[in-house]
Amino acid sequence: RAHKVVPSQGLTDVIAEPRKKWGEAAEDTQSADAAFVRRATGAHQNGWENFIVFTSAVLVSFVFRIDPKFFNVCCVLVLLCRLGYNITYLSVAKGTLSFVRSFFFIA
Repeated sequence: RAHKVVPSQGLTDVIAEPRKKWGEAAEDTQSADAAFVRRATGAHQNGWENFIVFTSAVLVSFVFRIDPKFFNVCCVLVLLCRLGYNITYLSVAKGTLSFVRSFFFIA
């Protein structure tokens, strides 16, 4: 696994599982099921974090009366990117392919 220690925070940047803390990374839980559950939990938490941003954008679009057709297209694109992000979050178990997940997050 790829680890990068961040001295100022005392955490590790585990590329395949970004929400894993240093103590958890040191645990000897190599089970594929345990890793999948950790990734699923991380994807779920990330979804809630981004839900706030998404709903804020929806409310702002109503306040400023953005063209509904344009906004609907934007919402569909955001939801498709979120779907791609969650699929890659769950399926990418190695740090070498984590850039795909990052692509969907940034898009």
